[in-house]
Amino acid sequence: MLKRLAIPLVIASLSACVASPDTAHKASPLHANTTSEQSINEKSFTQLNKRLTLIEQNIVEQIESKCQIKNSSDENAQLSNLLTAQANVKHAPVKKTQPQSAKVVEKIVVEQCNQEQPLIVGAVEHVSFIKEQLSFDARIDTGAATSSIGVYELTPFERDGADWVRFKLENTKVAIGFEYPVIGKVQIKQQSSKKSVTRLEIKIGVVLGDKQYRHQVFNLADRSHLDYQIMIGRSFLENNALVDVSKQFLLGKK
Repeated sequence: MLKRLAIPLVIASLSACVASPDTAHKASPLHANTTSEQSINEKSFTQLNKRLTLIEQNIVEQIESKCQIKNSSDENAQLSNLLTAQANVKHAPVKKTQPQSAKVVEKIVVEQCNQEQPLIVGAVEHVSFIKEQLSFDARIDTGAATSSIGVYELTPFERDGADWVRFKLENTKVAIGFEYPVIGKVQIKQQSSKKSVTRLEIKIGVVLGDKQYRHQVFNLADRSHLDYQIMIGRSFLENNALVDVSKQFLLGKK
């Protein structure tokens, strides 16, 4: 949950430090003969208020668009410089109505947005592929460095000078073939053999639980001899999920 502390604090600071031009004008009977000086001061107040409004809007825009602000040192510096400059203006009403402590400029504090909590998954979970609209039970394997998809009729080919691959996710004659650009190759050492095999890698979108994860890297393999066609490895889990290996289908079984 986003906590926005900047705006109330700025407003609170300004209410103690800055008088509006209208208030300053009404509180200046002893300086009626300094019309030009008062005009300059009122103009300074107007400019100050405009600058503070821009700073406030900038903070809000950063929060809403990025939801992650590490600090607000630039805004703090701008606000501090503006208020310090204004405090040096010889404006009688400000001096008369403000206690000495009001000259202290409080910093703008923007609390960093809370990071989205990772999923808690079991040793086996149900996953779906976004584009393909197909679902499978997947093995969640923290011992595997990468994630893997078991495919059928794997066919590499070239398109416009780039490497592509065509494959099926179902082992039937009427199964639909899918095509993806190859983003790389990875060497996988199989447990049953000391030899390494080369696998093609693609980026594909998956759904785990109620969340979508687009552009996830999977290598393509023959997993027909294994219990699970899909394996989710550390490359996916590191940023997205925590694993409770003692349980299965913590996200629900469809």
